[in-house]
Amino acid sequence: MKRILSAICTVTLTLFLTSCGGPSKGLAARGKIMRAGKSITLEDKQVLTVTFVPEVASTELPESSKDRPQLYAAVVDGKSGNFTVQSSEGEGIAPGKYRVVVELRQIIVDPVKHDRGYKDLLNGQFSSSNTPLLVQIDSSNYRKIMIDLDQTAKK
Repeated sequence: MKRILSAICTVTLTLFLTSCGGPSKGLAARGKIMRAGKSITLEDKQVLTVTFVPEVASTELPESSKDRPQLYAAVVDGKSGNFTVQSSEGEGIAPGKYRVVVELRQIIVDPVKHDRGYKDLLNGQFSSSNTPLLVQIDSSNYRKIMIDLDQTAKK
């Protein structure tokens, strides 16, 4: 009986530690996207995407796509501009330096052709090849990442 009770306690403790009490695999980063110091709010048929790309020197990029750095997509609230960042596995973001890619698109529907398209409302200023946005994420700032697009836009 003692062995069975001991086994049940061990299994229960192991499940607890690995599911909810174990160490985190990243930081549950949060922040806000703004324009001119005010929260960005989306209008009808607009989509805002925010992606965190690890800052890696071009000489460090691996040849194989399976070894490429993990990208972190943010879930954005279109009414407040608030976002949370996580990996595709639902884990937090790893501490480090990141380029932030921001795309604000207007969905365009052509009723005649029954086709959909997008208009880039930021004109590529914050695309993966142009973004001037760099953030350092660590345990001291991961819950208050503030990004003002008007203060960081290239002139």
